[in-house]
Amino acid sequence: MLYDHDGGRDQTAERMAAFVDALDSPWVGMQFDIGNHVKYGPPADWIRTLGKRIVKLDVKDFALKGGFCKIGDGDADWPAVRKALKDIG
Repeated sequence: MLYDHDGGRDQTAERMAAFVDALDSPWVGMQFDIGNHVKYGPPADWIRTLGKRIVKLDVKDFALKGGFCKIGDGDADWPAVRKALKDIG
């Protein structure tokens, strides 16, 4: 939702953040799936943009050439993901 499934890896989370913010409800947040977003942009960037809006986190990895895989075997930058999660608390 709010990104182009056939688009490149330069997509950002701004539209998704704006959508959640527009609902203006303490009862609404979002699920973020690290592995699902590898093909749209760096997950760490999305995590920083979405910040407190993330209420559920799915943790898996994705290889751009090969699909879903064991964590650490794909293209997610796990040190950057861990730092982003720490940064947003």
